[in-house]
Amino acid sequence: MLLGLALSDLWTGTIGAVGITFGVFYFALTRTPLGKYRPAVNCILREWYAKKFLLYSVAISASVILGIIVLVEYGYAYHRSDLISIYDLDTVDSAQKHVNDSVRELTLRGHSIMDIFSITAASVDRSLNGYYLKSASFVFAEHLEVMAFLLIAKKSANLFS
Repeated sequence: MLLGLALSDLWTGTIGAVGITFGVFYFALTRTPLGKYRPAVNCILREWYAKKFLLYSVAISASVILGIIVLVEYGYAYHRSDLISIYDLDTVDSAQKHVNDSVRELTLRGHSIMDIFSITAASVDRSLNGYYLKSASFVFAEHLEVMAFLLIAKKSANLFS
């Protein structure tokens, strides 16, 4: 938590949360009276890690998050002049009308679906002062760490011995 707070403006500050959690869990199962549950935990974790769907689901969700990050960056890089902020709109009705009109207008100007999605994603990020992209990159970094942990744990026959 301290590392995450100290490096809160960098996605690298999130690296270690899974490792620290595993370290606390490992300490509790090897150095405290909870050690009597170690064989049961090993059995359950071996069963979970033997299933490929766990790794696949983390990889798929990381890919979706990476896609969002790419869309936002693409929107900022190529369509900065088309971005809007929700704070420029007065009411919900005017916002809905603006969204409908802007999608229609972007289509008429020859923008592709990728362009429209990237403009929308970058506009959301701009409206949230960059926190949309920041939180997506944090979640992506955590997914990478979980995938690395799963791959390492899958090779180990007995995690808490």
